[in-house]
Amino acid sequence: MRVDAVLFDMDETLINLTATRPMRLRRALEKLNELTGADCDIEGALVRAEELPVYTDRLKILLGELGHADCDYGRQAYEVIFDASLMELHDGAEDLLLELATNYKLGLVTNGPGRTQTPKIERFKLLGHFGGAVAIGDDFGHPKPDPTIFLHVAAVLGVEPAHTMFVGDRLDADIEGAKRAGMIAVWLHTVDQPDYEGPPPDFEIRRITELRQVLGDLGEPLMVSRGQAEPVS
Repeated sequence: MRVDAVLFDMDETLINLTATRPMRLRRALEKLNELTGADCDIEGALVRAEELPVYTDRLKILLGELGHADCDYGRQAYEVIFDASLMELHDGAEDLLLELATNYKLGLVTNGPGRTQTPKIERFKLLGHFGGAVAIGDDFGHPKPDPTIFLHVAAVLGVEPAHTMFVGDRLDADIEGAKRAGMIAVWLHTVDQPDYEGPPPDFEIRRITELRQVLGDLGEPLMVSRGQAEPVS
């Protein structure tokens, strides 16, 4: 199983949104109190947020329950949750990308709109790792799990899907899409997703740094330079 390129999801795969979510929710609710002059129970709202299902828009639900989902104050508070300056990468992610770049072509495939995803890309200087091999789902027009977006980034890098590895945390978007595109799928298992019924991942890891072991088990080199292809337009 030869690997020529490694593609990554961004949210919860490279960027650890879970670690900063309570703080970002708190900042958003503090902003709401500031704007409205109200005194919503922030501590109670944070407890409520943790009770909500995984991969739901917790802040949107909370704002709805507080009666501010569709007003200007609510929309201003909602924007706080996307403040990239309040986010952080997973431990070891930066070093891993630098290391992989000596062997593999790298790409990024993320869902969401450019207005929320581009600031994250800029905040963590991800273009320095991925160059032009970046696709943002809403802007591209075919978000994950549509295989088109995966195949697009592989084409930008000039690699075959069968020799492309994709790493992501969501079974329903990342793993299903990568498998439909004919890629090697690695699931970053941070949250159980028992309702998933799509194709299984080829590999499962618990931390992003365990990707080194996956590549090592495949007999792939980690430090022998293959160079980075120039992205095509």
